Amino acid sequence: MCSTSARPIPPAKLGGLPSANRCQLGYVEGQNVTFEPRWGQGDLDRVPKLAAELVGLKVDVIVTGGQVVAIAAKRATSTIPIVMGSGSDPPSLLGRADQVIQ
Repeated sequence: MCSTSARPIPPAKLGGLPSANRCQLGYVEGQNVTFEPRWGQGDLDRVPKLAAELVGLKVDVIVTGGQVVAIAAKRATSTIPIVMGSGSDPPSLLGRADQVIQ
């Protein structure tokens, strides 16, 4: 997960679901799911480096909260799926989308 926010992402918001909901779905932090949060501290110039860090960690998916991070992630990888939580037009924004779920 990567964010341009000036503040760190609260642990309860990691993964887009409150931790109680993740447990109900069978995801337990440290057992079968790990979150690698990154945030830009309000500095958009940091985002490409953060995206590259996630690619270097060989994460299974990159979850973003917006367009700037989604574009940086797309530039950093062509193999890791990118989930963009919000944005105006994700398929054209990223150039190509194999799947779009609305």
